[in-house]
Amino acid sequence: MKKSEARRELKVVGIGLLLGLSCAVFGVFWAVYMTVYNEEIHRGLSLAERAYIEEIFVLSARGGHEAHGMGQENGHTHMVARQPSAVDGHHGHEGHDTAYGADAGHGAHGGHDDAPVHSVESPDMRAAHERLSKAHAHAMGLGALTIGVSLMLAFIPVRPWVRALAAGSLGTGSFFYPLAMIISGLRTTALGEAGAAQSVFTMAALSVFLSATGLLTAAALLIIWLFSGDD
Repeated sequence: MKKSEARRELKVVGIGLLLGLSCAVFGVFWAVYMTVYNEEIHRGLSLAERAYIEEIFVLSARGGHEAHGMGQENGHTHMVARQPSAVDGHHGHEGHDTAYGADAGHGAHGGHDDAPVHSVESPDMRAAHERLSKAHAHAMGLGALTIGVSLMLAFIPVRPWVRALAAGSLGTGSFFYPLAMIISGLRTTALGEAGAAQSVFTMAALSVFLSATGLLTAAALLIIWLFSGDD
């Protein structure tokens, strides 16, 4: 194959090569960013988590006042504590309420209003950091996969638009899936694991669909070419 022909074939799948390279470069820069700004990221996640917990207790206090008014008929005071439920899109803060309640009481009696909300890292905080770290690994892996598959498609004797579509679909899905993981990770402490995942479900599902479509199309084209008997 002449150099001009090789360049022409590579240009057909150029969108896949570009998106794959962008995905891999993004993965490298994201790893560097997490390393350099780790404290800032952790602080932001902590503030979001604390804001969520404070909102829960505000609503709990309102519920307690309403219950107090209803319980005056029997001469008793009833406190209704609102726990996070599936309606809140949150499934991991039951333990947070207890920890926050202990800290809040300590601050009221000891004057330590600025004391940390949690003495240990919460499950949602661990999940958030895990998702942010996985975004780097997925970006690097999917970027390399897209580049490799695009190079393979460049030299399969199929119509150019079919190869371009397969490479573009795989590249687009590979690029946006790590972004969905980053957004989900940054929202985990505010919405909980389930709520954060639900908030990016459409973006993640579309990315998986595009990646799977491009990859399966490339595999089908390769199999057809291998067993077609053409030179």
